[in-house]
Amino acid sequence: MAMDIDVLKQESVRKSFEMKVLRLLEKILALFMVLIVAWGVIMLLMSVKWNIAPADSTDFHIIFKGILSDLLLLIVAVEFAMMLIYHRIEYIVEIMVFVVARRMLLETGGVVDIVGGVAALAGLFAVRKYIMICPGCDHMHIQDKSKNQKAG
Repeated sequence: MAMDIDVLKQESVRKSFEMKVLRLLEKILALFMVLIVAWGVIMLLMSVKWNIAPADSTDFHIIFKGILSDLLLLIVAVEFAMMLIYHRIEYIVEIMVFVVARRMLLETGGVVDIVGGVAALAGLFAVRKYIMICPGCDHMHIQDKSKNQKAG
């Protein structure tokens, strides 16, 4: 019996060590991602031609679409790094919101894609507001209603 307890303790220590190593690896990957995002912001700022105005509005829209695409991609990367660092479930929904918004803004294929994107965003906002219960989310109204029902 004492041997079983020792084996269980060793197994627990091994699993705890493995989890610590995996968490450290996640943090290193998140830091690497943040460094890449910082580099991406610098490269984006360097690529923007501040002093050269486009010849016509078509050129402006093409340049603006490229900048917007890069910015939204960097935002998704930052949200993903935050998810890796903090391990909070609400970051998953935030990532999905930015991914859907990026897709809607940059790759509109037609009415069906727009309606699908709007439905996806509405669904994600509904999940965040009514389903996700987390410390950082805005769910105080749900908790207040349940307290008022118990009191009344």
